[in-house]
Amino acid sequence: MRTGHVLFSAVHFFVVLFLIAFGGCLLALPFAESVKMQLIHLIYYKANLLMWIGAAIVSFSSILFVFLYLLNRRCFLKLQTEKVSCLIDEKVALDYVIHYWKEHFPDEETPDVVVHHGKTLEVIARAPKTWEENAQKHLAMLEHQLGDELSFHLGYQQTFHLTLSF
Repeated sequence: MRTGHVLFSAVHFFVVLFLIAFGGCLLALPFAESVKMQLIHLIYYKANLLMWIGAAIVSFSSILFVFLYLLNRRCFLKLQTEKVSCLIDEKVALDYVIHYWKEHFPDEETPDVVVHHGKTLEVIARAPKTWEENAQKHLAMLEHQLGDELSFHLGYQQTFHLTLSF
């Protein structure tokens, strides 16, 4: 799982947890007289404290929003040949890699594709279970076939990184 997905999931979890807790407190508020009085006292006499708490929450939320935006923006792979230069969306490369993976390894988990600095493509996958014996041979075959596939469909001529976990 990519870093952006993990952060997005964690933020989503805490926002949902906060909303559930806040809703539960509002549901219980009519039954707790002393809590209502303390809340009124806090709002009336400690308004500056609430202002600082609000400023901290807005600041934290703004930072999270900026980081989520930066982690979820689109990445492009820049392809350059002698005559043509173009940008390809990371998802297009991912689709070709997933199609190749499902065609050759239908029972395995699909890989992920990461574009580094718009130039280098990295394919991250879990190696098929049957590769434990002859891993070097299978790895060389995979690099060659996947490289041919990316070259044929996308025109990607540079080397790519293949990260496999066993």
